[in-house]
Amino acid sequence: MPNVGIIWAGCTREWADVVAVCDRIESIVGLVEGHPDIRPVKRFDGEIRGDIRVCGNVFHDGVPVYAGLTPIGDGDYATQAVRVRGLEFDLPDPRQLDHFSRELSFVFAEFRDDDGPAWHLVQVIPREDTFNYLDTNIHGAEICLRHPHSMFRYCYEYFMDELLGWLTRYHLPGLFFSR
Repeated sequence: MPNVGIIWAGCTREWADVVAVCDRIESIVGLVEGHPDIRPVKRFDGEIRGDIRVCGNVFHDGVPVYAGLTPIGDGDYATQAVRVRGLEFDLPDPRQLDHFSRELSFVFAEFRDDDGPAWHLVQVIPREDTFNYLDTNIHGAEICLRHPHSMFRYCYEYFMDELLGWLTRYHLPGLFFSR
């Protein structure tokens, strides 16, 4: 069965939207958590510290002027601490036909500017996976934050359209997603 690649990016300035999205995603995770075919759910709620690289594609609305971000070339940024909240989890593939990542990331990272906090959707990439990317600015970073993306079997296409459409309609009107 063919696969489809999906990317999504979005931002909100409302903490209530972050909480509502995370609560909704938590209810979906309850349906797949513990499935033998998927990795454990990763939950984030607090500050992460270290050598953190932020890919410029997180800010799909343009170049940010957030406090604490240092440009490091090619539109990427470095920082030492970011507050995050959300979940990353896999969708099951019962027939195990798919070798691609089926990970969904609905983690919000907080960046601040003169207007206050802005919560951007990110995917948290650990150090061991940073070397898989062509962008040498992120190689070896303790953590990399980039826009969420994944490859799915076509059977999940409708689910993803509905989920991302719901998020756009009710909580993240500026959500961008593409296949």
